[in-house]
Amino acid sequence: MNRSLTAVLMTAVLCLALGVLAVPALAHETAEAGALALEVGWGTEPAYVGQLNSVQLIVTHEADGDPINDPGARLSALVKYGDQEQQFALVPTYNAATGTGTPGEYAALVIPTAPGDYTFRITGTVEGVKVKLKVTSSPKTFSPVEDASAVQFPVQVPGTDQVAQRLDKELSRMLTAGDVSAEVSSAKTLGYVGIAVGAVGVLLAAVALLRRRA
Repeated sequence: MNRSLTAVLMTAVLCLALGVLAVPALAHETAEAGALALEVGWGTEPAYVGQLNSVQLIVTHEADGDPINDPGARLSALVKYGDQEQQFALVPTYNAATGTGTPGEYAALVIPTAPGDYTFRITGTVEGVKVKLKVTSSPKTFSPVEDASAVQFPVQVPGTDQVAQRLDKELSRMLTAGDVSAEVSSAKTLGYVGIAVGAVGVLLAAVALLRRRA
């Protein structure tokens, strides 16, 4: 599959997914790069654990606010959570031929799997202008990822942290039970050995007694 076809398919998937996620973002961090105005944040806010979302970058001309649609843009987002990080390609969602997508938007689909603060490091070029921006979620930038249980209905699904904790407890319980079983097995083995030794002792005593009588 050539690069152009891959790019078209990625754009189509992004447009479809982001169409489903058509909820306006509440807050974004703004910055400048040359004559460009940048806005970065989650594509959907509030952002919830386990829910499809996107790293969203909106690029416009600072002078007039017109969106910049650059099919040849080379942009990426390094998403960091704690000491973990992963690189994602930011793909333009607007398709001039079909009129679909959002003008000036570049996005990468992400499913955040843990609650808390995330950091986005945006790098690359748009219309030949170098872009370099690093921002962390906060009340003044974009929202942290929240536990989804508060908005789940009718059944609340355990989060990844809860599942991990339950697994740890079950594994600990199983290991403890396994240790007890091992101890019981060892005790039985020692018991059998003791019985065997005792039987041998009785047999030897009987032989000795018979020899004396003889």
